Amino acid sequence: MRSELSSIVNTCMVIGRDKSLVQGPGGNVSIKVNDGRMLVKASGYRLDGVSEKSGLVLVDYNLIRSFFTSSSNNLSLCQQDDSIFEVFKSAVINSSSRPSMETGFHAVLGKAVVHTHPIFVNLLGSMVGGRKIAEEIGLECRFVPYISPGYALASCISSFFNMTFLLQNHGLIVSGTNLETCVDKTVEINEAIKKHFGLSGFDVQECLIRTKDGFLNNGERALRFVEYTKKNPEIFSTYLFPDAVIYVGDIGSERSKISITDGGILYRLSIDKAKSINETVEAHIYLLETIPRFGTIRSLTSEDVSYLLSMKAERYRREIRK
Repeated sequence: MRSELSSIVNTCMVIGRDKSLVQGPGGNVSIKVNDGRMLVKASGYRLDGVSEKSGLVLVDYNLIRSFFTSSSNNLSLCQQDDSIFEVFKSAVINSSSRPSMETGFHAVLGKAVVHTHPIFVNLLGSMVGGRKIAEEIGLECRFVPYISPGYALASCISSFFNMTFLLQNHGLIVSGTNLETCVDKTVEINEAIKKHFGLSGFDVQECLIRTKDGFLNNGERALRFVEYTKKNPEIFSTYLFPDAVIYVGDIGSERSKISITDGGILYRLSIDKAKSINETVEAHIYLLETIPRFGTIRSLTSEDVSYLLSMKAERYRREIRK
């Protein structure tokens, strides 16, 4: 297992340091090893925070796979999600951490799986007509209309093995025989979309200013967003991908730890959590600003948002963000 451990740690670091591929605590990676075991990123960890000693969970992936063949069709989707959340916990072999809520599709796909939230993939995936554009570009992937992460998504793609999936309003999944080729495919698709739209790179305001109330992002993108919200308050109920719901949700509300001020976006969090969540906030703002240049925004529906917030696994992630 030593080679797989080294490979997954290296992959997590490479992806986690590239904000155009993943932001905040998003994304997950897995590699299957001998005897039905699988290493997968732990829930709530940043990819660039994974090491050989923390951030990974060893699970019995056959136990998880069996859930998809034996689970009752009489259960509602919400019940299936709650059930598989418990299966994930029971499948853990050697850790007090919980495996990623996406462990289901990692278990049913190939030897190596890389799931990311590439900024340009999500730009295309959060546009009306994204599937057609993907076909025009000639992307080698299966376009998957938005489906809730968790049991539903894993069930939808479980009959495909070593494939690439462009997930509407979510991101990219690449399954293959090794992690290196999965990363190469991820970068290739993200860059192809970037080139198609003639866009430059995506950067994040990482230097947050300490104030008496927390940490402030007063960068140009944040300030543009502040001004936009004054005329368009409905933007606070517009979400383009699941992590925006989980980590950016309730922005501006009394219970939120993220506030809109005249000086920028204020995080009443520790500096590490502020920087991490700020990456997701900036990605969301970037997409809200950029998509209208090329097409029409396709946001998550209120039903999509409500379902995400009701999921046991997502409630756990919401607690982690605090």
